[in-house]
Order: sequence, then C-alpha cells, then structure tokens
Amino acid sequence: MPIDGGRTIHVHFPGWHNRGAGPDFRDAVLEADGSLVRGDVEVHRDARDWVRHGHDTDLRYANVVLHVVANADGEAPGPSRRARAVSLPDTGIGESLEPFGCKVGDSWDPDAVRTILEAIGLARYRVAARRIGARLGLALSAGGGTGGADQVAFEEVAAALGYVGNEGAMRRCARAVPLVTIRSAEATLGDPADPSLSAMLDLAFGDAAAENFRSGHDRGRGAFTWVFTGVRPSNHPRERIAQLVAIARAWPAGGIEDAVIDALRTTAHVPHRAGARLRALLAANTQNGSREADVVLNVLLPFARAVGLRDRDGDVVAWADTAFAGHAPLSGNAVISRVAARLGVVPRQVARTGAAQQGLIAVWDGPCRPLRCDLCPLANTGLPAMPG
Repeated sequence: MPIDGGRTIHVHFPGWHNRGAGPDFRDAVLEADGSLVRGDVEVHRDARDWVRHGHDTDLRYANVVLHVVANADGEAPGPSRRARAVSLPDTGIGESLEPFGCKVGDSWDPDAVRTILEAIGLARYRVAARRIGARLGLALSAGGGTGGADQVAFEEVAAALGYVGNEGAMRRCARAVPLVTIRSAEATLGDPADPSLSAMLDLAFGDAAAENFRSGHDRGRGAFTWVFTGVRPSNHPRERIAQLVAIARAWPAGGIEDAVIDALRTTAHVPHRAGARLRALLAANTQNGSREADVVLNVLLPFARAVGLRDRDGDVVAWADTAFAGHAPLSGNAVISRVAARLGVVPRQVARTGAAQQGLIAVWDGPCRPLRCDLCPLANTGLPAMPG
C-alpha cells in the first residue's frame, strides 16, 4: 500500500473487522520502514474526520497505528504519533487488506492437532503452577502462613478476572485491598455500598468512583491504567472488581487450600466433575459475566498442583493434573477464534477440551500474535496429514 511520501506499508495481517464501537480494524500487523507494528486501523473519507468524529479524545482509539483516508488534503490525521495518514489507492480498501492465515491447517489431521494442543496447554498449566509455587514459597518465608496462601490465590484470581490487558491492574487492586481487609469489613454479600468495593473502585478510578460505577463512565483518574478498547461490558474492570469483592465475601472460611484439595479428593473417581466443584467456590456474582471456569483452569488447578508439589503430596498433584486434562472446553473467546482462523482450523474440532483451548491461547501468546511462524510449535512438529 503506497503512502504519502513514496514509502510503502506492507500489510501482514489487516486486523479483525470491528462491527461495534471503536476502530474499524483491530490488532493489525503492518510493516513500514523495516519495522513491524501491531495495532488498530481506522478508515475515513477525509483525514479531518478524525477530529470531527471525536476520536482524538476517545480512549478506544488510543491504539490506532494507521489512519487510512481517501483524502489526506495536507491535514494532520490526528491519532497517536505512531499513526500515519494513508491515501487509499483507486482499487479500494478491500484489495489492499487481504486476509491473512497460515492455512496449513487445511491438510492437518484434527486429532493430531488436538493432541499437540493439549500437550502445549498442559505445559502452560505447569508453568503457571511453578510461578504460583514460587509465590507460595515467598509467602511462607514471610510468615504469612495460611493467610499468605489465601492472599496469593486471591491475587491470582484477580489477575484471571482482569482479561484483555487488565490483569496487572486487577492484581494490584487485590494487593492494595487485600482479602483479609475485605473479609473483616462488615457488609452484606453483593451490597453495592460494600466499603471494600468502594475502596477498590476509588483506587481503580479515582474521585467519584461510586458515581462512575453507577453511570458507566470511565473518566475517573485512578491509580492504575486500564484497557477499555475491545472489552465487552461484562468484562469491564468495574464489573470484574465487583465480582472480585463478591468472591472474597464468599471465600472458604477454612482457607482456599483445604477447600480446593477437598474438592479434588471428593471428585478423584470422577475427575470431569472437579471443575464444577471448584467453580462452586467462586460462583459469587455470576450476573456480571462470570469467568469461574477460566479461573479454575488458570488459577485453582495450578494452585492445587503447586500445593501438592510443595507438600510432596503426589495424590494432590495427580488429582489436579487429571482434572485439568479432563476439564470441559470453556466458552469461546476472541483469542481462541483468532488463532484458530490463522491456523486454518475449526476451534470445535481441535479444542474439545479446556487443555486444548489453553494450548491455542499459548500459541497466540507466543509466536502467533507477532507472526513468528518459524517458532510455532504446530508448524514445526511434522503433523500428519488428514486421513484420506
């Protein structure tokens, strides 16, 4: 695609067509002047529409890296410094932004793909267990005891609820308003006037946070930076903070370690039911678009494995591993759909278990998103072709 000044932008991946509010294409991968850039793309007839449409003050457009216009007219495009105003060629945007996909999945055997994805998902789970185990060790050396382990788990749950770039901010919220503080404050489960909820919202969104929470505005200036672009209303940080406080209110009285191990022990003979028992420990605020199953796979089962390794309890490790391998697939999400589309596979064919889905996510987080196909574990394993 030629741009003003004679340079060229090469479109590695055009992004995902956004049919809702925000930029026209999300998560594009472009190359200009020998450098790869990933971000959003906005398309207008006139460069001045950037300001006319209010994008210059809209945080949803903060990640725009390319502004495509039919008429640049010598006007600055308005987006971030990385963005470029690009005049459309006569052939139009459709011919300039070709779909991308490795497409090698067309000949892959789905069963072989699923086996490899499950192995990748299991490796991701073990890495999470090692990371959590290291945090448990630090909590123990600091004299935190059972309460320290609960706080570690609480922060991990907060991060898992964070979603789409808000993991770190959610973890810091859980650290600043810890589990013991929430548990000791008097409040009714789900009470919108819960002092712990107010404290966390004040921290997250700054002054007038309670009013922002009721009205849905995000303009408060809090202690942390949040990502709102591409986040569905049910995954908004306000909703996730409310769910986190509700989970804290329903936290197992005897501690999360005993509750998780008891759930696994009870379902050891029917491991596919372990997920439901573990979700019940978190099902405190499902009306806010719960992510309990995600938390089970990404936090509680790695946490159980870490505890088993710490205590040299092979039974607990085996229960956690078996429950992870047998966990049902989660609800589909954008990451799973995107990496499957790039691979040229159908998610429901290759991701019939939670472990295989975690494998797809690991591929996306690793080589797929930056288009490092040379590092893709699927492309370099000699997968057999589809029979027949």
